[in-house]
This record gives sequence, structure tokens and C-alpha cells, in this order.
Amino acid sequence: MTSPSDPIVLVGLPGAGKTTFLAALWYALNHSTDGGISLNALPEDQAYLNEISRTWRQGEPQPHTATAVFQEIRLCVRYDGADVPGELVLPDLSGECFQQDQWADRHWNQKYDSIARAASGVVLLVHPDAWKGSPRIADVARAEQLIEGSVAESQGEHVASGGAGRAGADESDQVEANVVDFDPLRVPAQVILVDLLQFLIGDPCFHTALRVSVVISAWDLLESRGRTPSVCLEKEMPLLHQFLTSNADRISCQVFGVSAQGGPYEDPRVRQNLLQMDNPIERIQVRDADGNTSDITAPILWQVRDRVVEERECRGIS
Repeated sequence: MTSPSDPIVLVGLPGAGKTTFLAALWYALNHSTDGGISLNALPEDQAYLNEISRTWRQGEPQPHTATAVFQEIRLCVRYDGADVPGELVLPDLSGECFQQDQWADRHWNQKYDSIARAASGVVLLVHPDAWKGSPRIADVARAEQLIEGSVAESQGEHVASGGAGRAGADESDQVEANVVDFDPLRVPAQVILVDLLQFLIGDPCFHTALRVSVVISAWDLLESRGRTPSVCLEKEMPLLHQFLTSNADRISCQVFGVSAQGGPYEDPRVRQNLLQMDNPIERIQVRDADGNTSDITAPILWQVRDRVVEERECRGIS
């Protein structure tokens, strides 16, 4: 049986909102009594958490996490319903560590490796910008049909004019001129995210299903569309959705929509409205299968809820 103190890994590509999520989480743990997770003791080093939390509270964008920085955050917390405290371990890495190091260069940090091998779950953050411009299968198929039709039409015209041989040579030259080298950083985000998850579930250390909380960040941009987070993931990132559902024996998944900021800071009116709220926690928007809430601990609490119940049963507590 896994323990509530097992690490939960934050995973996300550049711009996914990992630091903003962590900043809002730290503020909520310090100022809210309504969440499912509360602080049991303060960590020895709070400087980084206090800094990003202060930036969040002031309605300012978070500075980009440096690639070389590895923040191993360990919090002594108490889960709702648990009789003993647990340790929440949230390593904060830059998105480039996942995109460049792990995906493109096929290696990862040794410290991250030790945490990943001990991890019981993953909070996978996805920003809506990640699926902008991602080609869909139907779009690719239609494009191929148009290209084939255009080539066939062009060949027909050249054949009619007696230039079939030259047409083939011209097309071959054009294709060669348009060929570009493969760039792993131009691959659609969902392909990279699936690969990152395959790294984790492919490790022999995982004997039970990996719990994955998919967090669609900047949910305020999508709330008005009337879709649930699960439907949004299925429609916008079908490859990732298919991977998660087809590996149900190895992955237990729940999808959340989270706006840790409450709105785009770039809009002066939105930012002003957010700053005027008496309680900054009210900025937070969380959408899950049960509806709307401001409890940003929900994606993590879902990870450990079953383990808390198991622990109570093992200790003979009903």
C-alpha cells in the first residue's frame, strides 16, 4: 500500500502554469480552513514559496522558472479524514526540463529520477495554448486529399501538353526543397505529454495504477464554452485522452479545470477586479466532476483520498 507521504510529481511543459498553481496552493494552505488539505507544520525553507505566493497575491505574472533550478518542496500536511500527518512532496521543475531534457534529449535530472521512482501520482498541467494549432486527424486527411487532387490535376495538365516527364521532375525538386529536418520541439504538446507519462508507467517501480490529475489551467478562458474539463480534454487533446483511457489498468485519471489566477492579468480591468476581492482565495476557480469550487487542493486531495481511507482501515479506524 502506498503512503500519503509518497511524492506527487508536478508535470507540465513551458507555460503550463505549474508555478502559478504552486503559488496559489501555498497561499491557500496558509490562509484557508475550508480545503481538504491543511498545513501541519511550516517547512524550514519558505523563501521560494513565499516569493511566488506574494507575486500571485499581487496579481503579477510569475517569473519563468530557470532551467537549472530544481525546487524540491516538502510540506508537512494533514489530509481531511486522516489521523496522522503526511508529507506532500512537490518537485517544481521548469517546463524545459520536460520538453528539452526528457523529451528531446532523452534524459532527466537525477534528483527528479529518485522522486519519480517513489511517486504515487502526477499532477499533469496543460494550458489551453498547448492545443492551439495542433492538427487534427480529420484536418490532416483533408489536406492530403487536397494535395493529392492538386498533384493529379497538375499531372493531367502536363500530360495534355506533353510535359509529363518534366512535371514529375519539377514536383520531385519542389518536394526536396520543402523538406525540413525533424525538430522535436515542434511536435504537438499532447505527443510530448504522452511520452512523459509513458516514462513513468514504464518504470518497473510502478506496481499499481499511477494516479494522474490532469489540470487544465487558465480554466477561466474555457468556462464559458459550457464543456466539462473531461469533454474539453477529449475534444482538444484526443491523443492524450485516448492514452489515458486505454491504459485504465495502469493509470487512474481525473480531469480538473483550474484557474489559479482567476483571469488574465494582461487585461487591466480583470486584474483590478481580482485585486479588489477581499479574500484572494476567491479568485481561484476549480471545476471537477462534482461542480465548481475554490479549493485548489482538490487535484491533490483526489490523489490521496483512497490512500487515507486504506490507512485508516489498516489502523482499525472506521
